[in-house]
Amino acid sequence: MSKENVFVLESFIAYMEEQGLSRETIKSYAGNVERYFRWCKESFGKIPDALYRANVRDFKSYLLNVRRFEPPTVNYYLSALAKLCEYLIEHGVQDEIVVRKNDYITIQAPTTNPWDGEERAVKLFLQQVLESGSKFCIRDYALFTTIAYAGLRISETVNLLDSDVDLTGREILIRGGKGDKARIAFMGDKIVNAIEDYRKIRPQTGYPYLFVGRSGEKLTRGRINQICNQYSDSITPHKLRHFWCSQSQSVAGYSIAETAAQAGHKDTRTTLRYTHPSKAKLKEKANLL
Repeated sequence: MSKENVFVLESFIAYMEEQGLSRETIKSYAGNVERYFRWCKESFGKIPDALYRANVRDFKSYLLNVRRFEPPTVNYYLSALAKLCEYLIEHGVQDEIVVRKNDYITIQAPTTNPWDGEERAVKLFLQQVLESGSKFCIRDYALFTTIAYAGLRISETVNLLDSDVDLTGREILIRGGKGDKARIAFMGDKIVNAIEDYRKIRPQTGYPYLFVGRSGEKLTRGRINQICNQYSDSITPHKLRHFWCSQSQSVAGYSIAETAAQAGHKDTRTTLRYTHPSKAKLKEKANLL
């Protein structure tokens, strides 16, 4: 990336900070804009001085058809470019709004999606991690067990401090949640046992984060995704969180409000997307009619 584009990116980040966007949003938007710049360079040999609608539409097609990204991911890239466009307009670089409402992909979120294989798939994934023989399998098992059985976002997981996890009180303090709001997540035996085992072999280098690399450095969001891909082609950290949101209601009996509180959902309508009753339970209820 040229010095000029590095300057634009740094100035764009400062602009978002002034607007009060969360650290995670700023980091994600900046990363997505940088990937857009890289695509421009690879596609036609230069990074334009402004945003052009034709380029944005071609980039959207690339994300969907070449990278095979899911619609929510594509929409997030578009949101980042929309924010960049807003920045460029305010700084007099361009006048046209090139990312429009109809560019976003409408996502039909089903309220029910019976998937009886969900629990088995997640448990099989965790067992594969445990039996992998990887040098870091104990750490990875604890990490993915925490996401799957406490419902943490990947960004919240990477920001967990070792001191945030109270195994005696069975509480996890989540500091960097969506909107930078702190909350408490509760954990059962699976997480307690997994983290107890991990702490025995965790590098003692003075780094404060719970999940760290071989030198004690903080794991990044991208690194956790890479680690997950090493163990499975189908399971992702988001699917593990999805699993908790679903199982907390269908198996543990959490109310919608209780699931929303632990998952950090501001709107319970978001929580409803994860309500996936099993076929067996639906058949049982059918007999009650």
